Amino acid sequence: MGLLPVLLFFLVGSGWAQQSPSQQGKAQEKKPVVLPETPGILKGISFSADVDTLLMYQALYRNSNPDKGYRILIFSQSGNYSKNAAVEAMEDFLALYPDEKVYLVFEEPYFKVKVGNFTSRIDASLYLKSIKADYPYAFVIKDVLDMEEYLNGETSER
Repeated sequence: MGLLPVLLFFLVGSGWAQQSPSQQGKAQEKKPVVLPETPGILKGISFSADVDTLLMYQALYRNSNPDKGYRILIFSQSGNYSKNAAVEAMEDFLALYPDEKVYLVFEEPYFKVKVGNFTSRIDASLYLKSIKADYPYAFVIKDVLDMEEYLNGETSER
């Protein structure tokens, strides 16, 4: 585990711990945060000033660890015919969502079908919500992004 998440935990925790009793009863002042390419679901929501700090640290972390990201796992199976089932699941997904990047991988003993290149968990979760009706058992996983595709602009980042 990196040093940055631990530092963020203590930084945010110390901000709340140092409030005086007179400040604890007061509601935190909220101001609107303008995020670049804010998803429609987050527009118009006010965040506390701590969120600005966390977003800044997340951007710094993203720049220092560009290959780490998130994907959505839509299929995982082991067994004699798992490769055929994985290929079929991949083809079914591409029939429903032809513009999305799909990965068929073998992680012993499982064949897995993963979708997308997301740099933040929020982006992956929003996309998961949009496909949940077709894939109710899908979930977000941490994964290593394909940096050549990501840097060439062929990413599924939203």
